[in-house]
Amino acid sequence: MSSWKLGRNYLSLLMLFWASTLNAATVVNSLPFQGTPDWTDSVSSGATIVLNGAGTESLLTTANNGGSWFGWGPAAQGYGTEPSWSLGSNSDGNYIRLEASFSANAADWSMYMHDLEHSMGFTFAPTDCNGNIFNCYGTDGAAGVRLSHPGGGTFIDLDLTQQHTYEVLLKDSLVAYWIDGIQHYAGPAGDANLGFPLLVIGDGSGTTLTGRGSMTVFAAELDNAPLANVVVPLPASLPLLVAALGLLGTRLRKMR
Repeated sequence: MSSWKLGRNYLSLLMLFWASTLNAATVVNSLPFQGTPDWTDSVSSGATIVLNGAGTESLLTTANNGGSWFGWGPAAQGYGTEPSWSLGSNSDGNYIRLEASFSANAADWSMYMHDLEHSMGFTFAPTDCNGNIFNCYGTDGAAGVRLSHPGGGTFIDLDLTQQHTYEVLLKDSLVAYWIDGIQHYAGPAGDANLGFPLLVIGDGSGTTLTGRGSMTVFAAELDNAPLANVVVPLPASLPLLVAALGLLGTRLRKMR
C-alpha cells in the first residue's frame, strides 16, 4: 500500500475518532446508596436506602411519613449537592436502563424524568390516586407498570416481584419504552410540567407523597447523550397501502 493511501486511511480513522469524542456521552452506572458521588439521594423520615446482597444491589424502602429516591436534581431547586453530571437536553437525549424488582405490597414506585421540554415515566404498581396521600397510602397498586405518553399512557400487566429490565429513550420530542428488551411504545413524548430538569427513581413521593413497600435495584445506568434515536414504527396499514399503489401503477402501465 502506498504511503499516500496509508496517510489517507490514518486521517480517516483520526477524523472518525475525533467525531466520536464530540458525541461522547456521560454514562452513570453505579448502584445508588446514600453518599455516592454519582447520584442525588433523598431519604425521608422512616425510609431507607441501603446496600443489600453483599453490595451487589440496593434496597429502597418507603414509609407512611416519607419516601426514598435517587436520581438527579439541581441544587438550586433544593435537591442537594449536584453530581458531576447532569441530564442532557431534549436534542441530545437521555437513555435510562433500570433493573429492579418490588415487594409484593409495593405501590406507587416510579422512574420519571423531565428535560425542560418533554417528559417520560414508568409508574410501578400505580394507584392513580392523583397525589392525595390520604386516598393513596395503603391503597393496593395495580399489578403492572404504566408507561407515560400522550393519550393516557399504556398499562402493561407484569409480575413486579420478579426482576425485570426497564429502558427508556427520550430524545427530539419522542420517547421509546422497552421492558425486558421488548418495545412497548415509540412515539411523541409528553410535555414537561416543571421549570427545571429532574430524574427520579424510587417511590412516588413526587406525585403521591409516598409509596408503599420496597424496591430492589440491581442496576441503574444513564447515558445523557446517546447516539441512538427513537425509531417510530410505521403504521401496520402502510405496507398494504404501498403495495396497493404499486399494483395500481402496474395496471395503469398495462392499460397504456
